[in-house]
Amino acid sequence: MLVTRDLVPVTQDTTTDTITVSQSFGVGEEVAQYDCYAVGIRDRVVKPFRVVKLERDKDLKMTITATEYDHAVYETDYSRYPVIDYSKGKATLLKAPINLKLTESNLRIKGGSKNSTVHAEWDMPAGAPMTASVSRTRRTITTG
Repeated sequence: MLVTRDLVPVTQDTTTDTITVSQSFGVGEEVAQYDCYAVGIRDRVVKPFRVVKLERDKDLKMTITATEYDHAVYETDYSRYPVIDYSKGKATLLKAPINLKLTESNLRIKGGSKNSTVHAEWDMPAGAPMTASVSRTRRTITTG
């Protein structure tokens, strides 16, 4: 929770360890020892961040890793999102490829590993969108 208060200005140059605020703190806003404070120019935009990691290097310098915090992400008011009825209208069906041909070529390499390559060839039906996904894996065969 972010609580802001105006500081009471001093009337003359002084050295002190006390600051005075213009308004008392309400219920739930009480000040406690070791609370975090910031003193600065009023009416500036505050961009909240959430600290996710603290790291110290060999020179005892700290690195702070933080992400921008947006409390609206956690709101449970779902009325602001549109309701989409997927049962209405025609579903877009993917058309199967024509003349699908798969061929595999294998290559055994030093150490007993096997590299396999699968080649795919196909023709797409007229007007069909194409989506392709490629996945590569390496298998090791142990003999002995």
